[in-house]
Order: sequence, then C-alpha cells, then structure tokens
Amino acid sequence: MPDPGAAPPRVAVLMATLDGRPWIAEQVDTVLGQQGVQVRLVVSDDGSTDGTWEWLVDRAAADPRVELLSRHVGSGVAANFHRLLRDVRLADGELVALADQDDRWLPDKLAAEAATLAAGSDGVSSDVTAFWPDGRRAPIRKSQPQRRWDYLLESAGPGCTFLLSPRMVDLARAALADRAGPAAAVGLHDWLVYALCRARGWRWTILDRSTVDYRQHAHNHLGANVGLRSAVERLRMIRRGWHREGALLVARAALEVARAAGDPVDTPTNPQTDPATDPQTGPATEPVTGAVADAPTASATRPASDRPDATAGIDTLAASSARPAVPPPTADELAVMVDLLSRRDLRSRWRLALRVGQLRRRPRDRVVLAALLVTGLW
Repeated sequence: MPDPGAAPPRVAVLMATLDGRPWIAEQVDTVLGQQGVQVRLVVSDDGSTDGTWEWLVDRAAADPRVELLSRHVGSGVAANFHRLLRDVRLADGELVALADQDDRWLPDKLAAEAATLAAGSDGVSSDVTAFWPDGRRAPIRKSQPQRRWDYLLESAGPGCTFLLSPRMVDLARAALADRAGPAAAVGLHDWLVYALCRARGWRWTILDRSTVDYRQHAHNHLGANVGLRSAVERLRMIRRGWHREGALLVARAALEVARAAGDPVDTPTNPQTDPATDPQTGPATEPVTGAVADAPTASATRPASDRPDATAGIDTLAASSARPAVPPPTADELAVMVDLLSRRDLRSRWRLALRVGQLRRRPRDRVVLAALLVTGLW
C-alpha cells in the first residue's frame, strides 16, 4: 500500500510532435491533468507547419510544466523519440513516459503505472481503446501473456502507454548513444525499448486495462490494426520486408544488451511457467498467469543516487545490475535468433516456424506468422 505521506512520483512525459494542431490541446490537457503524480511535459517538434509549434510556444509560456526542445526538421517519428530519450535531462528518480500528440490519457494512467513500477517492474504498458471521428470505439488488447521471443517481433503495446524506470531509461540511452548502431536504426521506438528491457532480463508488465483513448485518423503513423483495410496494408509492408528487417535490427540491438549483461546464472525458474516448449531452445520461462515477463532484480528499488550515470555505456549498466530471479535467454540463444532472422532459406524459415508459439503473444498472429514463413512471404 502506498505511503500516504510520501511525495507523489515525478514523471517526465516525452512527446514527439508533427502537424498535430487539431488534437494536441486535448492531449496536453490530459497529460498535465494526471492525478497522483508530479508531471512535466517535454516536447520535441519535428518541423510542424500547421501551427503546432506556435501553439506549443504559447502553452509553454503560460505553464512552466511544459518544456520545449529546439526544433528538428524531418527526422521522423522514431528518431524524434530517440532524441527525447537521449537528450532530456532528468532528475534523480524521475520516471519517463512516452506520449503521442493525438491521444487522450485516462486521469489515473500514470499513477496506476507508477504503482506497477514500484512493485518491481522496469517497464509498463497497457491495453488501449481505439476511437474514431464517427464515434466508434473498440478495445485493443495487448496484454496477452508474454512469450520467450515475442519482443523480437512486436512491441508491448503502443508506446503512448509506456512508463519506464530510471534505469530502463539509462539502458535505452546507452543503446542509442551509438548513432550508427542497430538500436538507432530501429524504426519503432516502442518496439526497441520493450526489446531492450526483455533482453536485459528485467520485468515488463502489460496492464490488462486501457489507460489511453487511442485516436484513429488518416495521419496515424501505424494505428490500431483493426479491420480488413489495415490488415491488407500491413501485409503489403510485410511483403516489402519491412517487418522482418525491423525484427533483425531489434534482435541485433537486443543481442548487444544480452552480451554486455553476460549469460545469466543458473537459478530456479518461476513455478508459474508456460508449459509450451521451443523445439530448439527448451521450455519458455514467461508466466502465463499475467502479462509479466521475468522477475524484478534486487536493484529495482535502488536509490536514484546509486543508479549508473545516464551516459554510461551498456557494459557499465550491465555490470551494475543484479541478476534476475528468472533468467532471460542467453546471448548465445539470441545469436541463434539473429542468424535465423538474417537468412531466408527454407531451412531457416522452417526453424523459425517451429518457434511461432514463442514469437507472438496472440494465437491468431502465430498462425499468420507460420503461414507467412512457410510461403516465404516473411
């Protein structure tokens, strides 16, 4: 139970914007109106031409909780979020949330997620509720039980639901410090952050409740993936190799983290484990009783003053962290996955097909992936 006399958690909300003037006022109001937390909003604009930047300047002048980074032009969504993660100065112990420019946050979003971090997670995300201009609403479930390798092929939900611990931010910053490395080349920032956390062996929780009204419109970067039109568009992207190339970049970034951390020690596994077995790598280790991966480490509650410096490299961060109670896949196992993802021959596709049960959280997605692998489309 939270201490009623304790100061509320401090959260820096990082928002990337580009031509979001029709929606940004409502979104900013829901961010600054969060209950049970001390919040500040840091915005990086990517060269808006529709009045978004001017509106932000006025809002920042009126509210000291709103801070603006100098404008970048044409960097893209992922690069804009990477910049925020790398460059924003954080106070000791400050949590970090990621925000899109066009959604609506439920009033207790950050408080609920902060409580989850305090219980031992290093990252938390949630289900969302998609909504359209015509009034339609649809729940989007992302909280299926996590799998051994799901982070190589998908995010833990939309990045707009993410809240990160200080050491998780440190890990992301270390990975992104190499501008020519695989992490910086990943085109989806949320997918990358989730993979880094899982590859490091830290706990990620996906809440089985919606914390965000997820606005759908013609300019969504990806959107909710609902309906036939969305499915057809994503199939086109898959046929062009976009998803597989992204998975390979994510896997390479994850491998760097795993190698820096070193192979986990032999420890007892969580008794609540998934009975499904990977034909090549053995039993899965993620619990099936909730969308939580791996166990908290002893350093999950370290004072902020004991955290590694945000500019430290991956090796330094890995060495400073305690081992998780449930070991993640080893660096050697990740190296095998990188090798399989880099090949398109029939044998490699078949070996990946044997792993589909551990590559995707949703059963329907596993069937689709198996079909794409067997036909050579993925």
